[in-house]
Amino acid sequence: MIRSHTHLLLSAGVLAMFAGTSQAVSIVDDNFAVDGTVTTDADYFASSTSSAIEFNTNSIGLVSGSSGRQIHALFDTVTLNQGDSLSASIDFTTPATIKTGAEDFKFGVFDNLGRTSASELGQNTSYNSSNPNPDYSGLFGYFTEIDVESSDPTSDLDIRESDPSTTGRLLSTNSGFTSLGSGPDIGYAITADTDYTLTLTFTRNLADELEVTVDFLGNSLTRVDDTPQSFDFGMLALGSSSGAFGSSNSAGDPDNGIDITNVSVDYTPIPEPGTLALGLLGGLTILARRR
Repeated sequence: MIRSHTHLLLSAGVLAMFAGTSQAVSIVDDNFAVDGTVTTDADYFASSTSSAIEFNTNSIGLVSGSSGRQIHALFDTVTLNQGDSLSASIDFTTPATIKTGAEDFKFGVFDNLGRTSASELGQNTSYNSSNPNPDYSGLFGYFTEIDVESSDPTSDLDIRESDPSTTGRLLSTNSGFTSLGSGPDIGYAITADTDYTLTLTFTRNLADELEVTVDFLGNSLTRVDDTPQSFDFGMLALGSSSGAFGSSNSAGDPDNGIDITNVSVDYTPIPEPGTLALGLLGGLTILARRR
């Protein structure tokens, strides 16, 4: 009886070991605060105007200040199979000036539709309401919108899905995006000269369902999209509205917007059934030898 009991315990251990073999694969790991900006896993570009981005020694700057501006980053496209997940995260530092009115900051992940050439999204681009950029039209994806008020009790988190948008303006407008829902009023405060981390996680729980989660300041909001139009992701996008961060929109000004110190994208695949079966077979072989 003791030998049989031990066998059962070992079998359960092997099953647990191989059931948990899913490990995150780093797609993007750009720690500018440590490594500088010379070598990166993603390619970073200005979206709304070429002056929206600056490369510093230990960060990438979103130069917005008195203007609403955006930047984007391209990485190797990841396709989520059922059970897979993708997590995209940015660390950023706020400038000395923070808007106290109803301004916002957006962070999104999109399908780049293969538009990665230097004549498409692989370059600094520009757009505005009267001059949209067609390369941004039709991109399916999601973004989270966070409030930048100074301790407004109605501050919350929001997740939006591209219809996909055909405005050609990416994150400078909510037109072409449908809200998947906001969380409860949190009343958080974004303060000057402070470090923050914002994370978006996507999990394909079912063949036709995508779970989207945003994490910020210890708060988490999850929404489910049961009609996703794509499970491919290959572009990050972020932007702030006019005056949200900083008092200047000039390059080199220390009060011109946020400094992005770290960008990461991690992909966690579910092992293929064949891989899991081989692992289990190997484990059972070990058990047989021990017996």
